Amino acid sequence: MEETKQKRKMILDVDEKPNIWQWIILAFQHVFAMFGATILVPILVNQAAGGDVLSIPVALVTAGIGTLIYILCTKAKSPVFLGSSFAFIAPIALGYIKGGIGGAMTGVMIVGVIYIVVSFIVRLIGKNWLDKVLPKVVIGPMIMIIGLGLASSAVGQIGIVNTDPATPTVSQVEAVETEEAVTEEVAAEESVESNPDLYTGTVTNDKGETIDVNVDYTQVTEEANADTSIKWKGLIVALITFLVTAIVMVRGKGFIKIIPFLIGIVAGYIAAVCFGLVDFTSVQEAAWFSLPNFKLPFKDYSPDLLVALTIAPVALVTMAEHIGDHTALSAIIGKDLLKKPGLENTLLGDGLATLVAGALGGPANTTYGENTSVVGMTKVASVWVIGLAAIFAIVLGFLGKFTALVGTIPQPVLGGVSLLLYGFIAVNGLKVLIENQIDFGKNKNIIIASSMLVLGLGGAALTLGTKDVSLTFSGMSLAAIVGILLNLLLPADKEEPTDDEPDEKENKTASESKKTNKKEGSLSNVIELDHPLIEHKLGILRCKKTGTKEFREIAGEIGTFLCYKAMEDAVLDDVEIETPICKMKTKKLDEDKYAFVPILRAGMGLLDGVLNVIPNAKIGHIGMYRDEKNNHKPVNYFFKVPNNIEEKEVILLDPMLATGGSAVDAVDLLKGKGVKKIKFICIIAAPEGLEFLHKKHPDVKVYCGKIDDHLNEDAYIVPGLGDAGDRIYGTK
Repeated sequence: MEETKQKRKMILDVDEKPNIWQWIILAFQHVFAMFGATILVPILVNQAAGGDVLSIPVALVTAGIGTLIYILCTKAKSPVFLGSSFAFIAPIALGYIKGGIGGAMTGVMIVGVIYIVVSFIVRLIGKNWLDKVLPKVVIGPMIMIIGLGLASSAVGQIGIVNTDPATPTVSQVEAVETEEAVTEEVAAEESVESNPDLYTGTVTNDKGETIDVNVDYTQVTEEANADTSIKWKGLIVALITFLVTAIVMVRGKGFIKIIPFLIGIVAGYIAAVCFGLVDFTSVQEAAWFSLPNFKLPFKDYSPDLLVALTIAPVALVTMAEHIGDHTALSAIIGKDLLKKPGLENTLLGDGLATLVAGALGGPANTTYGENTSVVGMTKVASVWVIGLAAIFAIVLGFLGKFTALVGTIPQPVLGGVSLLLYGFIAVNGLKVLIENQIDFGKNKNIIIASSMLVLGLGGAALTLGTKDVSLTFSGMSLAAIVGILLNLLLPADKEEPTDDEPDEKENKTASESKKTNKKEGSLSNVIELDHPLIEHKLGILRCKKTGTKEFREIAGEIGTFLCYKAMEDAVLDDVEIETPICKMKTKKLDEDKYAFVPILRAGMGLLDGVLNVIPNAKIGHIGMYRDEKNNHKPVNYFFKVPNNIEEKEVILLDPMLATGGSAVDAVDLLKGKGVKKIKFICIIAAPEGLEFLHKKHPDVKVYCGKIDDHLNEDAYIVPGLGDAGDRIYGTK
């Protein structure tokens, strides 16, 4: 049996609100997750620019305001937290160097405007192109690259980066005065002369010149030993943080289970304090309340459009990251966020957030992988939690003491939780490939995935433009572009016949060959129920003497059998009940996640049978008939489905799959509504119809009672059972 695991339901779904205390604690967990990265962007920008460009309080406030704007634009349908974007560190610094604060902030605002313009373009042209541009074979590696691309950051925070402490590095040779900056490690043999503690060696500067140096090895050794001591303490703290977080995730119960990162950070922080790794000086010096240093256009600076052009092109890169991050979150929560609330709304929210951030003197905003991981690993996708976290971020921007306290969290503590957070993103990308049954027996899929992974993780970068105005694609954005192009340009693998096919075709008629090929598994998504009761019931249906009442009842019974088979891969939720004897944990199916859609009119004959299995499933209807005068092509005359159909698993119902035209059109309509998982139930099917449906929609599984021989010249199944609609309703 082939199974496709459905996404497990969130403990708190997007629109669900926790109780007040859980709400506060869960929100703080998101604040801790985003805090380190958000405050790091202003620090790095200021270092690169050599001036006071950004401030941490403003970055926190604009992150919170931006997140609230995003929630409004997406109608609270997407649990995304927006924070300071690392992609803009170099461009903002360059804009400041060229045009001061006016050039830097104008560039940030223009990026926001570009996002907004693109969002309206998407709104005009639609988003059906997304499935073609971003198939699962591209999405899976994109998500993996997002997580694995951050792996070095987690390792660096822990302090276990591969270095060689035995040889003094340039940073340790502080006593040496050179005219040029030293760029490489000391590489020389120790020379023992009059002083055995004297290290004699050479240093190579950035011009390739070799300079002789003498270093007091005793001093270097003391510094190295002190550094090693700190590293070991940091490693122990990171290990404590990691283990506490992991144990709470695996063994925690109730509310404790959904705040593992907060508990892990607190435990790691306490351990860091005990090891003397926390410096409280900044907390003591900070004011309790302080107004962030907002920088407003026309008040604090004049906008500089010319310099802003050096920053604007980065929007192309970050939009690719925007799509990738939302794709990753969609896979985690089981909802296609690019379809609903829609790419046009997510881009609008991100764009307005960045525009406002620039207007207040803050960095450009972006979706945060750390918070996405928190959603996935805690199974809490509540937008209420994200919104409160945003409010907390705004408040923290005004509370100097608390901001300073959170800022004292040592890097090893953050590294301990990041090890899980970033790894989770990567594993989720792998799950996308597995759950969508991506066939890596096909060379095209191998080429796409391998090229993306190597480019995305290998440090590849492509820079376009001049020295003053350039655009660099690297990491996930470069890999995404390459993957999309390869998927669109590479031809599909040529299917080669097996060795025994020619002999079979010589000994069988064309219709027998089609059936035999199917039976041998060429259509792996077709499941034929081989059961004595099905054979017995089908015999009654096929008989032309069977009356309308009996025909309708047996059709419903077979529908029940087929539905049981189709639900073999259903994922159940854990619930607690009380039997007459005691309390116990059992399993429960969330019936609201399913919808039955019969193809009118014959499909209604199966509806009662499948409702016996899932009585609370939603019901839609698709009206079609065959145009006998136009090559039996299906004609659509009615289409109505439940709200939020894109969030449900849909099971199409039609007693007969003949040419496959109606089935293909029905699937097209459902996918146009954003439905991702579709199954098809029929009583009998023709090989021609199965092949046509598989060719157009290979992801749709078909469950049928019997695969008959072939279609006749009138497109009726042989031996078949006649016109199912007429026999169900007695119209002939």
